[in-house]
Amino acid sequence: MLNVSNICSLTMSVLWGLMLLTFWSLSVLLLPQGQ
Repeated sequence: MLNVSNICSLTMSVLWGLMLLTFWSLSVLLLPQGQ
């Protein structure tokens, strides 16, 4: 069975991954493409 702490840590890892991916995609979109 999964512990509550394991579920919490897994959820936090997924949330951090989503935030990093969103920040990376936004920075790539905002950077000037034609350097």
